[in-house]
Amino acid sequence: MTMEIFAKAGDIRYFYEYKKASRRINSLHNSHVYLKTLLIISISLTSITAYTQNLIPNPSFEEMLDCPSNHTTTYDPIKTKDWYSPSRGTPDLFSSCSLFPKVSTPRNFTGTAYPPDGGNYVGMYFGSPKHSNKWDYREYLTCRLLEQLKKGKEYQFRFYARPATYNGYLIDRFSFLFTSDSVLANHDQLLSDVDFQTILVDTLEEHNDWYVIDLIFKATGNEEFLTIGDFIPPGQANIEKMSVDSKMKEDDDASYYLFDSFSLEEIVAEPEPYLIEKPFSVENIYFEFDSYELNDSSFQELSTLAEYLKRNDDLLLVIYGNTDKSGSDNYNNELSLKRAISVMDAMIELGVKSGRLEAFGNGERGALSQFDSLNRKTEFLLLPKKMDASSK
Repeated sequence: MTMEIFAKAGDIRYFYEYKKASRRINSLHNSHVYLKTLLIISISLTSITAYTQNLIPNPSFEEMLDCPSNHTTTYDPIKTKDWYSPSRGTPDLFSSCSLFPKVSTPRNFTGTAYPPDGGNYVGMYFGSPKHSNKWDYREYLTCRLLEQLKKGKEYQFRFYARPATYNGYLIDRFSFLFTSDSVLANHDQLLSDVDFQTILVDTLEEHNDWYVIDLIFKATGNEEFLTIGDFIPPGQANIEKMSVDSKMKEDDDASYYLFDSFSLEEIVAEPEPYLIEKPFSVENIYFEFDSYELNDSSFQELSTLAEYLKRNDDLLLVIYGNTDKSGSDNYNNELSLKRAISVMDAMIELGVKSGRLEAFGNGERGALSQFDSLNRKTEFLLLPKKMDASSK
């Protein structure tokens, strides 16, 4: 069974936006790498997320068993650590350390390509339309993840890809496979009968660019191996002949792509930093004795709260000022209100609309939560817009 990830009318879980990055990113040797980005956005994600460690070992192929001296053969396997060919296909490692022109970077037998990260990348053969009826040669790479994927958890999978300079055909999709066991085959042809996933990409145009492929998916559970390569049977992918003739191998009009900088990270939703409909105080928001001027240290904390409000425009913020027991009731009520207004004015300066803020003074009566004996802190209450402080 094939899982094809693409945006169609009525899709619930994923939608896509293709976006060309207008900026250039400097790579090694002061060359420029032009990036095109495929953004895959999961609707179910919360607005605040955190990412864990990269679960893919040796993600940019910088760690090697030896510096490559030739393109890979059946009897001379690829020399990158933590990655191996699961079949008799022979993916290639290219490295800036190599003294042999065929497998160096940036120039090698595939043309010229500067690595987007470090000095190495890998290349794989994606089949040939010329030979689709009589020979279905493919190349794959597999690595064992640093830990098993967790059932139901969301992960971000990201990598760089581009066609080789002397590539014969462009393709409109990449495919990959996450499995609990390693996929092994004693042949060099298409790996069939596997539940691979396909990323459809807008690559059917002449270019020599790196693509950044970025997607979010939910794990089935216990996946421990990643295999990349071409799992798509002949005739099921759109292809386009490039104007540059393939010069890589004799009698071979190849589809050959380069890959680099893999990452796989679990997406963890961060807990909300503030309570909703429950009073809370924020550290480092203080007033000096008999003053309603905010300390300089207060503005950093208020900036964090202001950014949260701007991300969550369905909330109102109620601000309560407080005083200690010095002074009369009337004086303390006035001072506490002025303190609350000072905080409100600061929030407005930080970009929060005034209509979402309310200020009250508690005087020396104390606030809705426990304060220190001086009682000069400011208290806050976040409410949905349909509510106001009077309803509480």
